[in-house]
Amino acid sequence: MLVTVDNGELRLTFGYDKLAIEKVKLIGGARWDKERKVWFVPLGNAHLVMKRFPDASYSPEAIAAVLEAENAIARGLMGWLERNGVRFALDGDGDLVVDDTMKHMSDVAWDLVDGYTPEIKRLLGERVITELSQPARNNSVTIEPTKGDKLIHAGIQNAAKRAGYTQLSFFEGE
Repeated sequence: MLVTVDNGELRLTFGYDKLAIEKVKLIGGARWDKERKVWFVPLGNAHLVMKRFPDASYSPEAIAAVLEAENAIARGLMGWLERNGVRFALDGDGDLVVDDTMKHMSDVAWDLVDGYTPEIKRLLGERVITELSQPARNNSVTIEPTKGDKLIHAGIQNAAKRAGYTQLSFFEGE
């Protein structure tokens, strides 16, 4: 399988493979182009393509799309949890430290954090570099959820429903 970027979407090119076709169909927004005989997947779901097809050949643009999709999910997850009292930091060895002293996180939320630990660590490193390079203005920062944050939240809920969860709650008592 060859994965490239074509007109703002991932283009998946491969010969007939029933299992691969079934895997592609599970990716939200995947569509078959009958004329060109290729599959297209929205760039926002690039990480799902990588997870389902780790042995495929990826163009540099496709790899960048995968990293951006994973970063967007981690950014949304971190932002959402931080707005609800959870704090993230890197310790002296570069390991992720999650402060959930208020016990807001459910098992599902912990699983998500575990799954995106490398991306969260990368984003925390970028945050520290940005904070050090910015002149201090005041002690408060307001972070509004982006369109991506909202899409990620909806995607997480949809994935949980497909996995059989009847009720998804990231925080105890919600």
